[in-house]
Amino acid sequence: MWRPALLAAALLSAIAPAAAAQREDIACGVGDTEVRTMAFTGNRAHSDYALERGVATTASTWWRRTFRVFGRKYCLDSVAVRRDSARLDFFYRRTGFPDVRVLAVVRSSGGRRVGVEFRITEGEPMFIDSMDITGLDGVPDAERFTEDLPVKVGDRFSIIAIEEARAALRRRLLDHGYPQAEVLRNFETNIERRRAWLTFEVVPGHKSWIGRITIPPPVPAGAGTTPRIDPARVRGVLGLREGELYSETNLEGVKRGLFLTEAFRFV
Repeated sequence: MWRPALLAAALLSAIAPAAAAQREDIACGVGDTEVRTMAFTGNRAHSDYALERGVATTASTWWRRTFRVFGRKYCLDSVAVRRDSARLDFFYRRTGFPDVRVLAVVRSSGGRRVGVEFRITEGEPMFIDSMDITGLDGVPDAERFTEDLPVKVGDRFSIIAIEEARAALRRRLLDHGYPQAEVLRNFETNIERRRAWLTFEVVPGHKSWIGRITIPPPVPAGAGTTPRIDPARVRGVLGLREGELYSETNLEGVKRGLFLTEAFRFV
């Protein structure tokens, strides 16, 4: 089952790397103002932990706040705070809150110390009113490709969750004999009605099976040398046979298995 906490972490993956990189730049210098506390208010759809992963601003560690000596000290960067507000706004809009408002408030805590609060007004969410999947008419047992996708009718509209569903649908096709499968997605939204209409268009391509398996001998280390590993022995440990239904996951497993033998630098 697709758990909300895992989904939130996935949704923040697009903005968290940039925030984490910037976080490394806001350690304190001489005369900087320390961030003693950071809080989120008004957030109901996403936890504080999920939101913290997507912003650069961060409070000094518990050790630093408690003992004043140990731990990591972080300081205020006004530009980073403004960018964090934009990141949170972007994140909420991509997860189905078109009217979200984010206000950053910085309050003095005495001396060169402040607290940062992000006040979030989520607004009414947008929901998926209908979802159509086309292009599977000629695919046997098409239902197995479309069941239990990460999105369904009635879910909150989320562009990144839709991308997760598109990738899952394509992966299932790749693993069941369709190496050229592509899945396109399209949607329409009505902000006033808080409704979205979603379509996945599947282009499966031809169903395929494994044909000839070719294993070139390793390049000799020098003139007059012979390969250390006979290609026939490699074929014996592949776990892959000619005539099998094509599966992307199986091929990736074969590569991992050969790497794990530690007999090859490249596969």
